[in-house]
Amino acid sequence: MTNARVTIPNFRNWRAVVLHRPSPTTDAVLRQLERLGIQARALWPELDAESAEADVIFFDADMGFDEQFPWPPGEAPVPLVALVGSEAPGRLEWVLARGAGAHLMKPVSSGGVYSALVIAGHALRQRGALAGEVRSLRDRLRRRPQVASAVLRVMTAQRIESAEAMQRIRRAAMEHGQSIEDYCDALLAAPEAEAARAGLKPGKP
Repeated sequence: MTNARVTIPNFRNWRAVVLHRPSPTTDAVLRQLERLGIQARALWPELDAESAEADVIFFDADMGFDEQFPWPPGEAPVPLVALVGSEAPGRLEWVLARGAGAHLMKPVSSGGVYSALVIAGHALRQRGALAGEVRSLRDRLRRRPQVASAVLRVMTAQRIESAEAMQRIRRAAMEHGQSIEDYCDALLAAPEAEAARAGLKPGKP
């Protein structure tokens, strides 16, 4: 993942919400968003149903609270940018728990929003990719007993060692366009004779 090419999206026609009480900071963020072609609106103190479906949310890190958001901490479905005035440890811990991918220090001037958008969006995609990898690893661990049973079946049917049985299972899974785990599930559900043919190269007993 670290070497993956990063694509910077075009933010034009995105929808943004600035969850912040009326202030010069709110106005500065709205102006920058509008210059980027982003449809932006300010709200306080909570998101409404329509705003919860925005493409990005800027929120007040100083006065914010959990009930402002309709999702659990750390599970935001959109990029979050924190607007930070206070560097008190408690407030920063709250910002991190919310899952902010970027921040802007107050008072916000005439720049910074574009960079925050890019970084927050990238952070959200990285978190999604990592979560997908964790789910995949957990699924593979959960299905290890089925793989072990399939290896044992192939060893018995073909009278070979475990390493060779695993190699043949891997080959057969590739030939069937399946993951090893899916192929092993199918193999265990198939008649015993299927294990005798699993992963055999043409002409090889």
